[in-house]
Amino acid sequence: MTRRAVWKVISRRYYSTDRPFSTVVLPEMLEDYQRETVEKTIPKSYSEVPGPRSLPIVGNTWRFAPVIGQYQISDLDKLMWSLFETYGKIVKVSGLIGHPDLLFVYDGDEIKKVFRGEEEMPRRPSMPSLHYYKEILRKDFFDGNAGVIGIHGPKWDEFRKQVQQIVLPPSTARKYIQPLNVIAGEFLERMEESLDENKELPDKFLYEIYKWALESVARVSLDTRLGCLDRNLNENSESQRIINSINTFFWNVSEVELKMPIWRFYKNKAFTKYIGALEDFRTLCMKYITRTVENISSRSAIDKQEEDISIVERIFLKTGNSKVAAVLALDLLLVGVDTTSIALASTLYQLSQNQDKQQKVYEELCSILPEAGSAIDSNAQENLHYLKACIKETLRMYPVIIGNGRSLSNDTVIGGYMVPKGTHIIFPHLVVSNIEEYFDQPHKFVPERWLKTEMTGCPIQHKKIHPFVTLPFGYGRRACLGRRFAEMELQILLAKIFRKYKVEYNYGPLTYEITPTYVPKEPLKFKLTLR
Repeated sequence: MTRRAVWKVISRRYYSTDRPFSTVVLPEMLEDYQRETVEKTIPKSYSEVPGPRSLPIVGNTWRFAPVIGQYQISDLDKLMWSLFETYGKIVKVSGLIGHPDLLFVYDGDEIKKVFRGEEEMPRRPSMPSLHYYKEILRKDFFDGNAGVIGIHGPKWDEFRKQVQQIVLPPSTARKYIQPLNVIAGEFLERMEESLDENKELPDKFLYEIYKWALESVARVSLDTRLGCLDRNLNENSESQRIINSINTFFWNVSEVELKMPIWRFYKNKAFTKYIGALEDFRTLCMKYITRTVENISSRSAIDKQEEDISIVERIFLKTGNSKVAAVLALDLLLVGVDTTSIALASTLYQLSQNQDKQQKVYEELCSILPEAGSAIDSNAQENLHYLKACIKETLRMYPVIIGNGRSLSNDTVIGGYMVPKGTHIIFPHLVVSNIEEYFDQPHKFVPERWLKTEMTGCPIQHKKIHPFVTLPFGYGRRACLGRRFAEMELQILLAKIFRKYKVEYNYGPLTYEITPTYVPKEPLKFKLTLR
């Protein structure tokens, strides 16, 4: 550092108008400055990172054990809050038998640094059980094309490059507005038919939402109607079995992935259910995927209208590889049902509890859709500004996936600590997006935070929103491939619901649990009143 820079720092810290600066204390001032400079430039040891004490032999694994443990897997949200409140912005949880150390990062700038530093070949905290299923147990099927979920490195990179140019552009999603309108309209009819004498939806309404989500993603991915919204759908129907397999997968993935990995030595009950669900899902879906690929091979796809060409067909026509198309469809179906369903449920709930915001949504919709039954075209969809802000605010407060992460490819300085390669870095967005440092009045539902014009601006959000504290669809090259489709499905159905109905929920606050998605515990008995 130059003499001028040193003098500037010293004079700023020690000079005052009522006491002239004295050169007698200069050595002491220089010593203070040099010590502070060293503290800022030399990272602390990883062993100094604060966190819960790891015991001999059992480490921190005991904290998640039945009876004696502090936390259940379904209460990971409470764990994230507890770590932040007890230890601060950088927290280490070590000694997890069968797992690498976890470093929880609650600082937006540090999250940004890690995301950008790992962007060349980003690795999420691994899912070894899913890797085992794709790369070992069913290697014969995936044949080197394991998709984008639970896979890392060159194979993931090659696969994503083949599909991203078709899946990611907004223009691709817009091609499906018309068929998604049809499905949303059918679901609205199903909702109306299921209302009880109090005009309330049934206890198991979330499972009805799953059917809408699966019908929607299957239509986009495969140009197929599975019949999920048929009246009196049989419990043994293929579409219901697909939904059941997805639910079973999600309910057991936490048990398999987050607890001690007993499955590596003994195939326990949770692992058996988990693998069984994946096999049922793959087998059932492949019937429809194979049919779609056969249609392409017969060149019937060429004669279709643009909105009738499925994602599988687009991928196959571009790559000529039916396996890439099939595996992408499986990935989209597997993660596109549970996540979109919960986002819809949470947005309905938030607007039911904030009637003034719901009224603004209704007024916006009336200005765009002249009738309750009006179809939503691309122009209408682009102008749903306030509704989109409501969805965004919901996912800030209640993200479907409560955290994201990266596995470090190199030793990295995080929060002033030298963190070793291989450590799993967890970004607890549920916490970071709900604290005062980043959001004014974070526990208030204020969609206006996300609007930019003065006329509809936010009266309370004065801070500039940090771009890395709320990332419901992930970041960068590992961002959700199906984001555009999920957003469009949500916008279309929510627009139809709130254009026609006033929505209420009169059973107290919803509570959530980890499955590993962040799902409401209580029945979604929404009351619908015709506008």
